[in-house]
Amino acid sequence: MGALKPNSRTKIRRASLAEPPELEGQLKKILERVPPLLRLPQPGRRCPHCGLSRTGMVELIAPVQRNNFSPPVEAIYRKRNERARRGIWLIPAENLFRYLFGLVASSRRSYEAMRKSRQNGL
Repeated sequence: MGALKPNSRTKIRRASLAEPPELEGQLKKILERVPPLLRLPQPGRRCPHCGLSRTGMVELIAPVQRNNFSPPVEAIYRKRNERARRGIWLIPAENLFRYLFGLVASSRRSYEAMRKSRQNGL
């Protein structure tokens, strides 16, 4: 089987949120332990690597209404052949974890800004 390439439906997007240096170190440690490509977990199960449910992962990788048909994480939808009805989603672990760490960093920044504004208001 040849190298996996994104098909025409796959949009390449990178998390635009910058990670602090400590998160970059954590990302490297995690990427050493997980496979480079993750598959969706079985229905009713959670991903053993990140803890997200199957639906939560689909909302991050597939163009659905919940993400305004613009998935924030790059993924590959692979079919065995062009006439196949179904395929599998392959999620590059680095893309998924960069996005999740970006959420952590932005959440931390917004929390600190809210905390400072409350302290100044008292």
